[in-house]
Amino acid sequence: MQIGAFPVAAVFMKKGVKFSNILIFIGAWSTTRIPMLLFEFSALGAKFAVTRLLIDIPGIIIITYLLSKFVSMEEISRIYNSAETPK
Repeated sequence: MQIGAFPVAAVFMKKGVKFSNILIFIGAWSTTRIPMLLFEFSALGAKFAVTRLLIDIPGIIIITYLLSKFVSMEEISRIYNSAETPK
């Protein structure tokens, strides 16, 4: 379930994990799930599944790089602070 990535990401933030690594984690969690990969292999073929995976992994890294450059340090600090304060 994709919702499970956010509590894990919040724990990473509390532990001080670098923002770009958290973005990579969330991207990888949402695009490289084993059940989805198995479905794609069986329903759409190995060529499609492998191609999608080979496109997604560099795409995640590129998006993470861009987001890290465009999001200000103040915003990143605010995100980390909101992860530390209980709701």
